[in-house]
Amino acid sequence: MYKRQVCTTKEGTKVYEVKGREIRDNVNADFALGCHDKRCDYIPPNEVWIELLPDTTDMCYNLQHELAERWIMAEGSLPYRSAHSFALQMEKKARKTGKCQPCAELFSSEMKEHILELWPLFIEPEEPASGRCGRR
Repeated sequence: MYKRQVCTTKEGTKVYEVKGREIRDNVNADFALGCHDKRCDYIPPNEVWIELLPDTTDMCYNLQHELAERWIMAEGSLPYRSAHSFALQMEKKARKTGKCQPCAELFSSEMKEHILELWPLFIEPEEPASGRCGRR
């Protein structure tokens, strides 16, 4: 299986690009664009997988989404649905403004403070443990 490390965040999360079709054919048919260890049981601890795409800008936005979602689930103990909703809003805003941060600059302390301030808006009841990828 193709899996190439592309960066490591300041907090030590390793980011890998993977071939989505290989993941869908051999690991999980529902894999789409990216996932992380807090959502998908088949991803090792402290890893995020991003689907290799022809457009690296899309990969950048997908990475921002997955890292935000992962951080919210890990630090806030929020369920996937709430974390995904918040990460999706962040992604939409970034795409609209055309601002995609390089991996090394993701999640500054200011970004984390912003996320913490907005969390109450996204808290939803806990979802069942079963899901398309499984949860830890």
